[in-house]
Amino acid sequence: MRGVTAERRSVFKQKVIKRKSASGKVTRERLLSYLWVAVAGLVLFGVVIGIISAYRVVVRSEVFRLSSIEITGVRRVSIQDVERLLRESATDPLIFADLGKMRKVLEQMPWIKRAYLTRVLPDKLRVKVEERVPFMLVKIGSKLFWVDDCAVVLGEFDMTADKDVPPVVTGFSAKPDEISRAEDLERIATYKNILWALDSGTTKYLSQVEEIDLTNLKDVRITVVQGLGEHPVEIALGHRDFRARVALAMDILDALRTRDSARLRNYQVLDPQVLSNPELITFISVVHPAQIAIKLARKPVDSERADFAERRTEKAMQVASLVKTRGVSALQQKTATPTRPRRVEE
Repeated sequence: MRGVTAERRSVFKQKVIKRKSASGKVTRERLLSYLWVAVAGLVLFGVVIGIISAYRVVVRSEVFRLSSIEITGVRRVSIQDVERLLRESATDPLIFADLGKMRKVLEQMPWIKRAYLTRVLPDKLRVKVEERVPFMLVKIGSKLFWVDDCAVVLGEFDMTADKDVPPVVTGFSAKPDEISRAEDLERIATYKNILWALDSGTTKYLSQVEEIDLTNLKDVRITVVQGLGEHPVEIALGHRDFRARVALAMDILDALRTRDSARLRNYQVLDPQVLSNPELITFISVVHPAQIAIKLARKPVDSERADFAERRTEKAMQVASLVKTRGVSALQQKTATPTRPRRVEE
């Protein structure tokens, strides 16, 4: 019994010793792992501190400060305005500058459609500008403005910068709401069709057009001047068949100017006042080609007085001629008031 007990005690002691040795190894391994974590944390902290220090050095350094800007592609936009906006938005050194934000700032300018920005380290910025193309000259209020084909109002008309002037367009709203913008886009589409109608055939009419009225897209009108010194004539075209209707109206006006009776009879233009006063025509409607409508301007007072004076002069000349040829008696007979015959009383 004693031998068994001693043996059990020795086995128990060995187990206790093994457990103590194993626990000692675990404690050392944990300490080593904690030590590595601490070291890694210190290293990471040092890296962060180094980055922050380097960033501060870069920020305070003048090496990466924006010093020069190279701008290309501008014609109507002021280079000074572009550079000013870029410098105002470049609050950080060039290496950290937000080029996307700077690009959006430039594209808010009406004339700039797109802008491309590139860093040229350490201190140079390269900018390529794509300007909007003026497409339509519109009258808003009492001023003229350029508009592109996306209905964006670009800026006022400049006679010094614009040599080729297209017809002035009226009826453009230029309001920011969606409905007005959609209507303006429709006006631009109609304007394109009218330009094609005016210049698509062998006979070109665009140079004779002064104004295009797009206020009512169902009743499009143009104002033409056929020659120097001639008064403008408004032509109502409706909303379709612009090429055929423009050609018809211009042919009628030409026939009236040249007194071409055959063409005028063909077009059923038979009004004596219109035929005798083509210079007074101010309006012609070809919306219904079979029913041409023409309006005349009223003669000015000075013109009526001149005509009256001319008639009096002609009459005086006739009287003088009659006196010279037939004598005073003939004049008295011609001008005498006829007497009523007396009634014979029975």
